[in-house]
Amino acid sequence: MAKKLALVVHGIGEQQAGETLDQLVGGLTGDRACSVENELRHLRERDRDHSEDEDCREKLLYPCHIRRVKRGNDETIFAEAFWGDISRGSTGKVRGLIDLFELIMGLGHIVRENAAEIYRDPKAAPRRAANFFVYLVHGPITAFNVVLVLATAFLFLFQWQFGQGEWVGTAAILVTAVIMMLGWAMFRNPKRSYLYQIHRLWFGYSAIALVLVAVVTHGMDTFLSEDQNAAAAKWLASQCEIADDFSRCFDYWYAAVLSNILAFCWGLCVLIVAGTGLWETIRRFTAETGASKALYPQALALMLTVWMFLIVTLWVAASTSLVEASGSLGLETVNIAVMEKVLLPAMNFTVWVSCALAAIALGAVLAWADRKRWTLKTRPEDHKAKPIRRLIVHPMILLALTFAIVFIVIGAVQTVAIQLSLATAEPIPTTSQLPSDAKSLAYYETEEAFNVSEKFATYFTLFAGFLVFAYTYFRSYLAMGIGIAKDIVVYFVRRPAPRVADVRGLNVHPLRNRIQDRLVDTLILLLRSEQPEEVVIVSHSQGTVISVEALRGGRLRAQMQAEGLKPCNIDLVTMGSPTSHLYGFYFSKEFDLKSTEASKDVTDGIASWVNIYRVDDFVGTEVEGPTPDFPVNEWVPAKGHTGYWTDDSVLRHLKRHTFPEFSGREI
Repeated sequence: MAKKLALVVHGIGEQQAGETLDQLVGGLTGDRACSVENELRHLRERDRDHSEDEDCREKLLYPCHIRRVKRGNDETIFAEAFWGDISRGSTGKVRGLIDLFELIMGLGHIVRENAAEIYRDPKAAPRRAANFFVYLVHGPITAFNVVLVLATAFLFLFQWQFGQGEWVGTAAILVTAVIMMLGWAMFRNPKRSYLYQIHRLWFGYSAIALVLVAVVTHGMDTFLSEDQNAAAAKWLASQCEIADDFSRCFDYWYAAVLSNILAFCWGLCVLIVAGTGLWETIRRFTAETGASKALYPQALALMLTVWMFLIVTLWVAASTSLVEASGSLGLETVNIAVMEKVLLPAMNFTVWVSCALAAIALGAVLAWADRKRWTLKTRPEDHKAKPIRRLIVHPMILLALTFAIVFIVIGAVQTVAIQLSLATAEPIPTTSQLPSDAKSLAYYETEEAFNVSEKFATYFTLFAGFLVFAYTYFRSYLAMGIGIAKDIVVYFVRRPAPRVADVRGLNVHPLRNRIQDRLVDTLILLLRSEQPEEVVIVSHSQGTVISVEALRGGRLRAQMQAEGLKPCNIDLVTMGSPTSHLYGFYFSKEFDLKSTEASKDVTDGIASWVNIYRVDDFVGTEVEGPTPDFPVNEWVPAKGHTGYWTDDSVLRHLKRHTFPEFSGREI
């Protein structure tokens, strides 16, 4: 009796356990006379951070669906290495927003990896700049935004409940500091990523900063001379319209300090994005080695654009609501004139950030249209002479991200000009009463030409309504999109700090290792229980990267020997694979298929390799291995990136190369 084991590794997207397995088995068997038995096992997940005998909640179970196809005396066992639950997007309202936030921040891992790929020297200026950008976004920018939200909310709450006491500002600051310190203590998790640790550390730093602000502010009256106190009070009067002693205005003062620090951090981020984008553009045109490997400037631009759009939009909406609530309740939580001085530049900047997002969306549409045009006009036999430009790194998208950088820089410059012009204007109750002779050109254009007071109120009301509607009725699709993007991002999540040079014995990429452990453990379990004569791994999309990394350099063979199993040859089939032209090109330090290092040699561990790709696949293409005939590349007609498992053209190649036992009837 011949027995073959086929392990299926699915790709990115909202995958359900067993779904891919059924598609492949159904496509191969069709209406042939055979029996199919279903089986479900649950495997205990390996935990690299604890020993086998250590009890911990981390040792979870995951499903392993099995289909046994019997034809006469022969049996083919199909099993699935399922990992789709590790990065699945949530459909819950709150959790969905958290997933979106984590996705945006997770791009920092890709930025760091790509910058390290291009500049191997850790002291290289572009690499340091990219790392510093990621540090700023994960550290002070996130922490101080949280601080401002909490402190403003508590100040409003205390004034609403206890009235206009002089102590409410201090109480709001101290309560916020306590919460941030509790966050620093409760979020302690050494198994989380390096960037997560930056989040946590800055929660603690911001708590200390708040306490220092409160102490220093209340000590001003004691340590300053009478003239100095009067000068400080006069300066503060121009900022918050309270002309008494210094401590009366400290709650506005601390907000102004944090706001200015945030503005400074954002300014540095804009300069880094503009500088690295310009530098890599110059290198791209002057390089003699062909295509540039630099993805980090575009990733930085995407992080900056989406993060700024979300933050500025939420702040404008929250600030407008706070002004209205404070006015209706007769509170002094915010000063209307000061708030509107902040809102006008923020609204102006949101216009430019919106233009940046529109440029990115337009670039994606043009790239999609270019792919469709190629599909319709290029004959299948000519696809090698006129290869399609891949959607993920399409020139139109890269150009759109470059324009996004330009829009952000223009918006930052104009916003600074407006802020400076407003700083010299006399404080007034509302901007609508500001006399024309007090308006600078930039301020006049913002107020009158853009009609800030009315147009932006309408704009944000409509936009907020659209977001609520879209998130309520389409959050399953949003969750699917976030899940697809997270499938890629989680593969680059790094735990130890970059300064840790010796990572031997450390779980450097915990999520990547977790996914690969599932593949290896599932395969070893089936090898031990089934003892097949032939073994093949069939994978798609991101699953191809997982499979290659598990096999190359004899890694799986070493695992089999460690488990007391006899090593066997393993064949590999990949479909729609980004292994060489994306991972191997932009992150060649880890994923180069042509590496001659013993630990990365793809010919050591893979007996045979067949790669199937569609000519219009925007993710996967032919794989460039160490030799021209390894792997064997087979192209199929255009149908995009999905649906490989049930495509008749794909199934023909699978039957010819890997599953001849199912080729009794041509389809």
